[in-house]
Amino acid sequence: MKIGAIKKEYLVAALLIGVLCMIIVWPAGDDRSSEKTTDENTAETVIASSVETAEEELEERLEQMLGNISGVGQAKVFITWKSTREKVVEKDVTSSQSGDEDQTQSDTQEETVFEDTENGSSPYVVKELSPVVKGVLVVCEGGDDPVVVQNISESIMALFSIESHKIKVVRMKEG
Repeated sequence: MKIGAIKKEYLVAALLIGVLCMIIVWPAGDDRSSEKTTDENTAETVIASSVETAEEELEERLEQMLGNISGVGQAKVFITWKSTREKVVEKDVTSSQSGDEDQTQSDTQEETVFEDTENGSSPYVVKELSPVVKGVLVVCEGGDDPVVVQNISESIMALFSIESHKIKVVRMKEG
């Protein structure tokens, strides 16, 4: 009887250890993390498309403003960017350290903070960084007049804080 009782105890202990191992290994919260990853990817796509739209709008606004300068006439603008508009989102940072005096191990996890809006949830934006202009090309009807070229160049230098050698103004072809 002692042998059978001992085998039962080992069997029960092994079963409990197996269940505990399954609980530990089981991917806890995996569904939620995949949803957040999907939300973050969607948010990045929306931000990227809105950045492109904002850049195009800036070019259009500059075209309109330059068209109001005396002698410019119709203008087309192309802007190249060092960096685009960037939205900095709030992140929850969790860090933990484990180990003994000889060896310590640190673990840091970041999760994007989301806010509820009428369109669902979106990342909480802490601040927006303005785009940085690399260069500007202006093609306009008055691009062969030195006074017009100087007025355009000075206007662009004032707006974007770039040097004059990064601005090119040329005459638009006729027709």
